[in-house]
Amino acid sequence: MVFAAHAQVSVAQRNQLWAWCTDASKPDVALGGCTTLIETGSLQPLELAATHNSRGLLHVQGRQFPQALQDFNTAVTLAPANALYRRSRAAAQGALGETYKALEDMQEAVRLNPEDAASYYYRGDAYVAVGQIGRGIEDYDESIRRDPSAAEPFKSRAFAYTLTGKVGGALVDYTEALKRRPDYVDALINRGLLYHDLGQYPIALRDLDAAVQMDPKNAVALSARGSHFLRTGRTDRAIEDFDKALLLKPDMASAYFQRAQAYYVKGNKDQTVADYIQAHQLDSRYPPVSPDLFEGEDIDIPGDFSRRRPFSR
Repeated sequence: MVFAAHAQVSVAQRNQLWAWCTDASKPDVALGGCTTLIETGSLQPLELAATHNSRGLLHVQGRQFPQALQDFNTAVTLAPANALYRRSRAAAQGALGETYKALEDMQEAVRLNPEDAASYYYRGDAYVAVGQIGRGIEDYDESIRRDPSAAEPFKSRAFAYTLTGKVGGALVDYTEALKRRPDYVDALINRGLLYHDLGQYPIALRDLDAAVQMDPKNAVALSARGSHFLRTGRTDRAIEDFDKALLLKPDMASAYFQRAQAYYVKGNKDQTVADYIQAHQLDSRYPPVSPDLFEGEDIDIPGDFSRRRPFSR
């Protein structure tokens, strides 16, 4: 974007601020550039909308979703016919659990730009997030038809197929996603977990090992491999992976929950109770556990919530 002249801020100064604002490799510098550019008061409405959208994307990168949503709201208000800003806002809304608002924005994004393959993919994610799996799959189909080279719609359609019990189709789609993007860690994790569920443990571990090797600081990959180790009797290896995952992401309730199961298998009651309590405090879907539960009775372990919804990336 090239900015127009303004009495108090030169074109060169604004262009430099914009260059900083859009350099996502240096998020702190970029945030400063965007904020300074906004505060100059020198931008035309469409320029201001673009700058708020860029700053919002930086907030998303830093997982600061409320701040991102504020910027995207401003961008949409200033440029309501811009489909990209609707997509940006939908992503923040989805991350904040405002799934129906996200769906409304994605429906509008598709209406504004019906030729955009990515908009169908994101609307598919929004449909799946509100439980409309069939409509989500229809959108993934359309996105793939319009852009068969993109990996993301295959990964999301695979997840949707898993939810509907179409395991064979899910495996095919995860593999198609990885053909297009061999370093797609999320697809490796999900395919590995699916192979595990099918009892194909060596293949599952191959995928999960590859995911960890590609991204050693990915807490979800470590927790997924820990889950595999736990359920195949390699309890010490499971605890190692859960430990690493929690160092990287201390608020990961599913890792605490599964590590509690591993400690229970090892007979470490104190650590089991502590981890169950921590999991419940972080996510109320995990049941509260009392130390009394260990007095002469076994733990009834409910299903875990380690699988991420496709819209929450």
